[in-house]
Amino acid sequence: MSFVDDSIPTIYVGYDPREDLAYNVLKHSALKHTSGPINVYPIKQDLLRRIGLYRRAWQLGSSALPSPVDP
Repeated sequence: MSFVDDSIPTIYVGYDPREDLAYNVLKHSALKHTSGPINVYPIKQDLLRRIGLYRRAWQLGSSALPSPVDP
C-alpha cells in the first residue's frame, strides 16, 4: 500500500528543525505557484538516523553549523 499518489508531482525537501520557517515558506510558495495539486514532504535527518537510513558522522568545525565527516 502506497501513501503517495504517483499521479501527483512530489517534492522532497531537506528539513532542518532550526529552519522550520524556511521549509514552510518553500512549501507555501510551491503550493501557491502550481497549477495543480502537488505533494511536499520534508526529509528529516533525525528520522532517517533513527530508522538506520542515514549514518554519516558529524563534527563541529569552524563554522556555526556542524560539518559532515567523510570516511
